[in-house]
Amino acid sequence: MDIYLYITDTYGYMCVCTHTFYSISAKAERFSLGRRAHAHAHASLDRLWDVRLCERSRTRQGDSKCRMLQLLKNMAATSTNTCQPTERSFRDRVPPLLTDLYQFTMAYAYWRAGRDQETAVFELFFRENPFGGAFTLFAGLNDCLRFLRSFRFGEDDVEFLRSVMPPTTDPAFFQVLLQLDCSKVTVRSVPEGSVVFARVPLMEVEGPLAVVQLVETSLLCLVNYASLVCSNAARFRVAAGPDRKLLEMGLRRAQGPDGGLTASRYTYIGGNDCCSTTGHT
Repeated sequence: MDIYLYITDTYGYMCVCTHTFYSISAKAERFSLGRRAHAHAHASLDRLWDVRLCERSRTRQGDSKCRMLQLLKNMAATSTNTCQPTERSFRDRVPPLLTDLYQFTMAYAYWRAGRDQETAVFELFFRENPFGGAFTLFAGLNDCLRFLRSFRFGEDDVEFLRSVMPPTTDPAFFQVLLQLDCSKVTVRSVPEGSVVFARVPLMEVEGPLAVVQLVETSLLCLVNYASLVCSNAARFRVAAGPDRKLLEMGLRRAQGPDGGLTASRYTYIGGNDCCSTTGHT
């Protein structure tokens, strides 16, 4: 099954960009920052260097900024598509039920209305840069592609959905779910590791309405945390400069090995009555 991915080399809205065509089943490609993204990164980093390096000479400051931009650019250049080797294990880690229950009730409504196969386009974006920063690094694209490639409901998934969907749900809907996959889904995206900004689409997902609705929560989950952590690391790099070694040791304080379901379980134990998450273990 091929899922088609379009990578734009220009920062901005997907509908006005020139896209380079890739197939998810093709071998890994290397990505680079777009020209306008590179210019925006310079402007955004100017303020950071004015604060962090105000005591240095302008020459050294300019050199450091260029070296840091090159480092951020290299992060994108070394980000590769690793979709092929572990599709089965990735499906175990990010199953199709790792989503909100309302996505299924919405898909059911589309199906009952005869609209489930209509072509729809969803855009993934964020409203504010994290940590009060001037930029964000986009991450999680590879995981999104691997998720879409492995997206398929099994018999166990459908049986679980029967137990949580309203009892009036038409049984034929569950048979429809068994036939769904992402073979008709197209993704347009900025390259992984790109410098991006608030309220600008990062990914554009096009396909049958029911399918692109069902994958919404999972795609947000895969992009939001990855971009948050990647951006946090970039801020540490900005503060440390391009030469110091940085070590990640966050596991001991991470939000569990599977943050989303960990939160669902322990908020229930702590007193919450319910959660939106459909996924089960």
